[in-house]
Formats: sequence, structure tokens, C-alpha cells
Amino acid sequence: MPRLTFVCSVGSKFTLRIELIPARRTVTGSTRRAHRRTHCGAKWQCASVGQDGGRPRPRPLGYPNLGTVFARGQGHSGAVQIGVIAVADRSKDKNAHPSRPIEGVVSSSDVSKCRRSWMGAGRSLTRVKNAGDQVEVLTGGNMGAVTRVGGTVHRMAGEWTPAVHRLLRHCREAGFSALPEPLGITDDGHEILSFVEGTVPSYPMPAWIWSREALDSSARLMREYHDATTGCDLSGPWRSPSHEPVEVICHYDFAPYNIAYQHGGAVGIIDFDYASPGPRLWDLAYLAYRIVPVSTDHADGFTFTEREARLRLLLEVYGSTATPADLLDMIVERLLDLATFSETMAGELGKPELNDHAAFYRKDAEAIVRAR
Repeated sequence: MPRLTFVCSVGSKFTLRIELIPARRTVTGSTRRAHRRTHCGAKWQCASVGQDGGRPRPRPLGYPNLGTVFARGQGHSGAVQIGVIAVADRSKDKNAHPSRPIEGVVSSSDVSKCRRSWMGAGRSLTRVKNAGDQVEVLTGGNMGAVTRVGGTVHRMAGEWTPAVHRLLRHCREAGFSALPEPLGITDDGHEILSFVEGTVPSYPMPAWIWSREALDSSARLMREYHDATTGCDLSGPWRSPSHEPVEVICHYDFAPYNIAYQHGGAVGIIDFDYASPGPRLWDLAYLAYRIVPVSTDHADGFTFTEREARLRLLLEVYGSTATPADLLDMIVERLLDLATFSETMAGELGKPELNDHAAFYRKDAEAIVRAR
């Protein structure tokens, strides 16, 4: 498992280097006792670093069989280090390995909770690129640059980001993990998320996106996501306006280009920046528009009859009680809303090509109305 390193400033006294360290790492000095306790089945503990030379002050968090977080330091020199040892309690499960690394990110929600316990208000986070990390500018986004660094994704944060991170944590704690894990916000205003593995298609769409498996799995994934959002705090600010009736927290841009697929099936969702509370049908209408598809662009090759059948199938797999007519009405509403939004963003972002998108959305909305 490769290391993942962060730097955290705590007031004016300390600069902490945070390292996720491979299991079975040898530790010395003040950490040896914590390491021994871990092998005896200690719970996760989070070291809180004060002005006492960086000595560890563990706080049990109630997650058995996972390991320990420790601190070691050199007084007020600013060289305090925190590390995470992912060690299982093998007295209970000889095959246990709780760290579950994904591209260098420890994805366990328990690790995330522990990490968040010291990431409090007023503490800043800076991502440090490790040797061997691959940096890649991800393509496909129209609303802002997105960069992959190793197993993490970096993008500009906004006033809506705390609400989005709260949503992502809520879903993961509800058992739905097919979405990014929020890892923090940097000093320069970038959010850091875990990278979701899979193939994210873009236009022109590959032929496999029109398969029955892609349609069915996308509908099921949306239903699972919507169900996971129930009970989440609805308070914003959100980047997109809320819509009534509020049933779930909509993704707002749930389409194949924001879905990760593996072997033709949907396995993850990305890009939650525009999420906001609304009705289930708000999301389902946009997915239908993109994956049925309900569009004047017939590059997919489906006949009118086949599109009707796929529209009914999408509703059925999702488990919606709405009729195809209800869904088509919502698609028209969504397209007109999206056209207005695209025109606004064309000016704000200096991207005139978004005006072309807006014109296409209005054209498709008019075509649906004429065909009914």
C-alpha cells in the first residue's frame, strides 16, 4: 500500500505531516506502546496534538479491530508527525485487513471518521504530491477543471461544498459507497475526494452505453443513491435551487458522463457539485433524456418504438410509480431549466459553446411537445 501524505497547520505552533502508512510498519519511541495495544485488539484512536511536545493523547472512537492513530513530535519545532497504522485484530479474524486501500487512499469510513475527528474548524489541509503519484487533468467537465492526483481528485470548492461533503458522508454511513469519499478542503480552496474507479464515457457515447445492462444498472444505481439520501440534512447552501416536492437530494446531473461503469454495468457516481433537494423524478427525467435517450440526436440507432420501450423499462427498473407521460413532462421542464442555466453559465464562465448546448436543449424540448 503506498503512502498518502497530507500537511495540516494547527494554529501557529504546529505543521503536521499526515501519513497513511502500510500495515505492519515498524514504529518506535512514543508510538511503540500504541502499536502493541493495536495488536491486542485496540480500537481506533485519534491523537490530539497540543502544546506539550506533540505527545499522543489517544481518544477511543469505538471502532474495534482496525488499528490506531498515533502522534509523535519534536516539541514546538513544527515537525510533529501523525501516522495511521492499519492493523487488524488477528486474534478474532486471521484474514482481517481493514484498510481496504484504493489507489493509495484508505477508503474505510471508520478511517475517515477518525481522520475527521482532528480536522476541525480552523485547521487547514494541503495535499502533498508523493513520488510516483500520477497527475492527470480529467476531461469532460464543462463547469470547472478537475485534476486526478494518484488516488484522489482535486477540484475547486465553493460555498456549497460543505453541504455536498455532508451528503457524501451521509450516504456512505447509510451503506451506499458508490460515490467519492470527501477527504478535505485545501488552503487554496480545492476539495479533495477519493477517485471512483471505472470507465466514465463521454460524447460521442460508446456503443455499449445503449445496452440493456447499462440502462438497468444506471436506474438501479440511481434508486440506491436516492434511497441513501433520505434523512440527510437538507440545509444548504446548495449550488442548485431546490425543487418541490422534496423527496430526496437529487444529483442534478445524473447521466452516463457522470457514472463510472465496469464491464458495462454502473458501479459509481461522480460530480455532485450541483446536488440539491428535489423530487425523484427530477433526476430520473434527466437520466431518461440521456440514456433512453429522448433526443433528436438519433446516433444511438433506436427506433421510436424502441425508445418508448426503453422509457417504460427505466421507470420499471427504478421502481417509479410515474407514467411515461409524467416522465416526458418532467423531461421538458428539465430541458428548459437546463437551457436557461447553460445560457447563464456561458456568460459567467466565458464559455460561449454553452449557448449551443442551450439551443439544443430547447430544440429537444420542443420536439417532445410536438410528438405528443
